[in-house]
Amino acid sequence: MNEHTPGPWAIDDYTRIYAVADSPFSYGAICDCSIDSAMTGEEQRANARLIAAAPELLAACEELLELLE
Repeated sequence: MNEHTPGPWAIDDYTRIYAVADSPFSYGAICDCSIDSAMTGEEQRANARLIAAAPELLAACEELLELLE
């Protein structure tokens, strides 16, 4: 499996997602959820929050898998 940009990830004041390292937003944007104009601003922000949670969700799934094995 390919490695992803390490977390944590954060969302700016709009819908851009950044990887947070030593200082916030140090890696540049990972994703911009405002590209799809068919979605409302709230839908774009909800998608951004879900994507920003990906590193934590992956870690939780990996811990659960270890417990199940």
